[in-house]
Amino acid sequence: MYSRIQMHKDDARFHRFLWKGPSSEPVLYEMTGVVFGDSPSPCQAQYVRNLTGEEYGTEETAFRVKRFFYMDDYSDSHDSEEDAIRIAIGLMNALKEGNFNLTKWSSNSANVLNVVGGVNLTERIIGEEEAKVLGLRWNTKKDTLGFTLKNFSEQNTAFTE
Repeated sequence: MYSRIQMHKDDARFHRFLWKGPSSEPVLYEMTGVVFGDSPSPCQAQYVRNLTGEEYGTEETAFRVKRFFYMDDYSDSHDSEEDAIRIAIGLMNALKEGNFNLTKWSSNSANVLNVVGGVNLTERIIGEEEAKVLGLRWNTKKDTLGFTLKNFSEQNTAFTE
């Protein structure tokens, strides 16, 4: 997500790095995109994504971009397949304008996935029973959420304060 955001030319000089190959002199490079791990990167990415939703989407799309994203994961629920399809297509069209390409859709409706997949997604999830959603496991057939616990009693772990 970060690399999709172009850095302003005036700021690139603050993101310089040296690269030296095994038999060459060091070469000075400047980053042209926002860098993962840079302190302001998460804030910058969310700001630009939200701004893209406002500028290129409907009022509803802008609201959903602000409300239902957690970093680069979008999680939402709809009462009808028609609503899910309409909103997914609206999100994809608006965010594509800012070079944010939404991929890896999951749904408990094969119809929604088929229609959304018809909008040139690079990857879609069909027939998989479970999808990971923000650390949870979503069983798309039963439409239930759960999580996996590690068995700490079998690990040789020293607990501290």
